[in-house]
Amino acid sequence: MTAPNDVGPMTRTDSDRPTVTVLIASRNRADDLERTLASLCTQANLTADGWELLVVDNGSTDHTPDVLSVWSARFEGRLRILSVSTPGKSRALNAGLRAARGEVLAMTDDDVICAPDYVPEVQALFSDPGIHSAQGRVRIDWIGGDPDRLDQLSVRLMSLRDFGDEILPWNDNLTGCNMLVRKSVALEVGGFAEELGPGASGFADDSEFSIRLRDAGYQAVYAPGPSVRHQVPAGRISRRSLRDRFTRLGSSYAYYTHSNSPIWRQVASVTKDFIIGELQASWHRLRGRPDQALRRQCETSQRWGIVRERLRFRLGRTHRRLTYIGDSEEP
Repeated sequence: MTAPNDVGPMTRTDSDRPTVTVLIASRNRADDLERTLASLCTQANLTADGWELLVVDNGSTDHTPDVLSVWSARFEGRLRILSVSTPGKSRALNAGLRAARGEVLAMTDDDVICAPDYVPEVQALFSDPGIHSAQGRVRIDWIGGDPDRLDQLSVRLMSLRDFGDEILPWNDNLTGCNMLVRKSVALEVGGFAEELGPGASGFADDSEFSIRLRDAGYQAVYAPGPSVRHQVPAGRISRRSLRDRFTRLGSSYAYYTHSNSPIWRQVASVTKDFIIGELQASWHRLRGRPDQALRRQCETSQRWGIVRERLRFRLGRTHRRLTYIGDSEEP
């Protein structure tokens, strides 16, 4: 890991508004990242005081360094770059969390478009000292695809979080493409599990983090002000891609869910469920219900992912223990 470039200390000019670090982990998505950076480089953001943009380059082999070099000048000294060569979004976020200078972390992804006033909205929200974490609004731009055949759960997997214009209590898990949390709170619960998420198990880094936040007594809110638009290309919502995503989601769940049933019984059960699920999916398609057919197949894929990973645990091919900040050898 290389240290982020030093741009000097970050100070408040308004005592009621906390300092903010917008934190993005990116790997080999240079063009997507450029769109995200462009959406943050607005007059409303650049004229706001007390914030920084920290991008963690997670071992990119494309032209990501060139993109960051160009945009570093445009952000007028606000952009810091951190390099973490070992793949894994959770590992990269943990490094960024430790390096962040802001009191509040606004974690978003490298494939979103942020609202023009994203930073001031984050600052305004966390001016309330009683707010420790928040789910920012997430809308979806479907790029070249037709989402009509997707059911609501599949759409939620694409991070749709849009529940109106009022701040509301939030009892669900946070989604990583617009997850807001005080740095002190994130450090207290240990950051992110490095075995989960993209570059590792595939998913659930944000979900497992959210569970630890709730277990520690921190309640979240839904906040419509800090808004992003998630860019979802057509390839990500193909039937094959969705089934693969649900399989990896199941594999991720296996790390922090448990079953008292013997592993052979779980394998037998998921095999039976697969056969029945395929028959039911065929019936739904014949009846003109492609969304229900896909939903049934995704349910089967998720169950298979859970059992497959538990079988790997039993055979010693993977290990269930999760690594948090303080456990990692990464400085």
